[in-house]
Amino acid sequence: CGSPDSSSTTITQADNQNSTTESSIIGSSEPQIPLAHGETSNGSQNNDENQSIPAAAKGDEAVTKPNEPPIEKPTPEQFARWKHVSFDPLLLLAYRDSDKTGFVSFVAATNDGKHYLLGGTKLTLWNIDGTELAHEFIEAMADEDERLLSFAVSPVGDWCAVGNASGLLRKFDIAGRREIVSKPTGTYSVAAIAISPDGKEIATIPFDNEVTIWDADTLEKKSHMELDSREVKHLQYVAPEVLIAAGETMSTWDTQTGRKIKTWPSEKYQTAVALSPDGKELVFGADEFLQRWNLADDRASGEYRGVPARNSAIRFTDDGRLVAVASGITVDILDAATGQKLQVIDAAGSTISDVSWIPGTHLLLTGTDTGRTRIWGRPDDGKAFGLSPLHAPVVVSRADPSDPATTAENLAMADVRLFPKLPGSKPYADSFNSVSYSAPVGLEELMSFYRYSLGERGWKEATDQATEYTIPYQKDGYILHISPFDSKPSETSVSITLRGNYDIRRTPKLDEYLKETTYEGDTSVIYKVKASLLQIETELLRKLHQAGWTAVVRLSQSQNEELDWRDFAFVRNGTVLRATVQRDKDDATLFVVSYGMSLSLHSLPVPADAGLMEWDDYLESRMIANTSLSLPEATAFYEDSMKKQGWTPLERGRLIDKDLVYLPYYWGQRDVTIALEPLADGMVRIRAGSYSDSSWQKSEEQVASDPATIVEPSQQEGIEAADLPILHAMGAPIYNEGEVHIRLELDNISLKEVSQEYSKAMQALGWTVKAFGEPLDDSVGLHFEKGSKIVYYSSTIDPLGMGSVDFSGNGLLWTKAIASKQLISYSAWLRNNKFPATLKRLGEYQAEMEKLTADPMSQ
Repeated sequence: CGSPDSSSTTITQADNQNSTTESSIIGSSEPQIPLAHGETSNGSQNNDENQSIPAAAKGDEAVTKPNEPPIEKPTPEQFARWKHVSFDPLLLLAYRDSDKTGFVSFVAATNDGKHYLLGGTKLTLWNIDGTELAHEFIEAMADEDERLLSFAVSPVGDWCAVGNASGLLRKFDIAGRREIVSKPTGTYSVAAIAISPDGKEIATIPFDNEVTIWDADTLEKKSHMELDSREVKHLQYVAPEVLIAAGETMSTWDTQTGRKIKTWPSEKYQTAVALSPDGKELVFGADEFLQRWNLADDRASGEYRGVPARNSAIRFTDDGRLVAVASGITVDILDAATGQKLQVIDAAGSTISDVSWIPGTHLLLTGTDTGRTRIWGRPDDGKAFGLSPLHAPVVVSRADPSDPATTAENLAMADVRLFPKLPGSKPYADSFNSVSYSAPVGLEELMSFYRYSLGERGWKEATDQATEYTIPYQKDGYILHISPFDSKPSETSVSITLRGNYDIRRTPKLDEYLKETTYEGDTSVIYKVKASLLQIETELLRKLHQAGWTAVVRLSQSQNEELDWRDFAFVRNGTVLRATVQRDKDDATLFVVSYGMSLSLHSLPVPADAGLMEWDDYLESRMIANTSLSLPEATAFYEDSMKKQGWTPLERGRLIDKDLVYLPYYWGQRDVTIALEPLADGMVRIRAGSYSDSSWQKSEEQVASDPATIVEPSQQEGIEAADLPILHAMGAPIYNEGEVHIRLELDNISLKEVSQEYSKAMQALGWTVKAFGEPLDDSVGLHFEKGSKIVYYSSTIDPLGMGSVDFSGNGLLWTKAIASKQLISYSAWLRNNKFPATLKRLGEYQAEMEKLTADPMSQ
């Protein structure tokens, strides 16, 4: 994938099963996991004693090629510590999307291993081997107090219990498809519920600390306990008549006597609690990890690190070999014995609400709040239910094989979260392209470990070191950086970063202004230019657009504006390029331009002519762009490019109309809908993901419904954001209409002085000034009032001594374009004038800014 000698690569199932590297099916369920020592590809998981070791450990000498660094042979003791659990990843076997599910909060496979339940605004039963609804226990609930807040399936028998927001407890016979009994609990809700391991009692609690124990057969009250922990969020039986309650603290209680048995060293207010299938070990959220606790010995027995440790769902397979740790955006599959991370399933577009293993299998159910369910597993497990892996192999094509790879290609090459780590490691950060952790070994062993583990995966150490502290590895045109350093004599920290396949030296420079190139590497470039900031900005936008990059303005983030500084971001396929421009500290006539790069997990195709767009890839891809393509042309572009980047189209929700197009897609646990809408100026607006209120590019419906754009008589009391006095600003103010907020950095003036000046200026405009709180040297608050309208004024000094002023409130009106009073960035100019995000107005912007900056001192 992405090899230098081929611009079109087909990856098939057979390719994956015969590979010992990190290749996968592009567009398949999720990237495959590296085949490790002794790993097979038939769905089996080897025991430690059957794991093979590299040839060098068997007595063969390490083989190196000319100019490659020699690899030292590890000792048998090192190999014993370096064991890596084999694992064939779970593939996506089923995608279920129905309008009959409702909002889903709970997912549970039934004990017969043939069905699963979905609970939320409904309670429904589904067949694992089919897509049709099997039974509807509870129909759609319109009233908020009827919504299910808690749910549990009995460990024995074939029944479940649910509790709703009005305090009603209900029990259902799953096999008989009927309600057995219901009971008003007398509380205002049933926020949490648990069923004892013997199925004889049910524990419930509202949003407080009073637990009620019910007879499971009759729902008659057995006992009542008042806990010493506030805001209990989770109930969990660990044995008959032994209940854990997790809230402000986590403690164990005797349900018959009401006596507290034990308080656990748990994190406050968390719900991450699970019992191993054999009942011997408890797992719960601790400080920055999941604590494993041996119940027989009553002591800590290990840790699961590098996974969400707070409010996650922890689910063991019933054979106790695997554990799934699910947060809203990921599912981590761990080896239960060692805690080794075996697979990461990333979600986007809808939140993972719950997960459940199907009994007797390694098939995993995932449910989202939107009601979409998926089944993950290996092909052999799926055959019993008539399920086979989804997604056909996809041909990935790029005009130039050295162009930045797509997200699918980057994931196929490596997910560094799944690289082996040394035993006893403590993670600091964890993402698909960058991890960092500390290991209880010296630097020499750590480097020996990675030379072998990466070498087994086809990565070759480069002869030229990237920097003094970074060692580059290469594979098929991709770059991986290992950055180790000694923390303590017996502890080493390391960062591992996948840099992708793009050599940043291919990025165009501002050659017409170039004075000196100070550094060039494959992931970083620094050079100096002699030009104005305006010339640099406009030329960078043009040149990088011509080279295929799309400039991005971050959604939901303030855009800092300084007179002598710019920070740009550009996206192309799965790579994010950052260009920073700042005044040279040694020569004020020069600017320093720096290029850096990173990889994005959430990127989408965008037409080449878009040029500039609003974008965010924090948890999903959110995009607002504009194209000159016609609506049919834009539709054809996305239908083709989305498939090439691994996405599968969905029929449900698909709409192609002359005035609106919706194109829904999924890829693994990701969902996205591309919305296309023609604009009055002949362009087509592209939207993807959840749309931010802070976007300046609002649809006609949004504008019509936005109170800030509706001018009523009472609003005449307010002040247009464009007309608000701007005093002592260091750089251009930041106007954020979506958040009704204006921010400016102050020049060298005390908060007392600037507050007095603003008070006089607002009073001159008819506003009343009232102090808010006690004025301090580092913070001053004021209220400017006119009739029913208020403008909140807050001035502060940060720890670095920089002063700023923030304005907000319903007294700010946004119907008037904000004229530029000094040099601002192109994106800020577009936002202030409410122009669509494109590069078409770059010349108009440049001409306006040149007028403002005609006086060199104004810059």
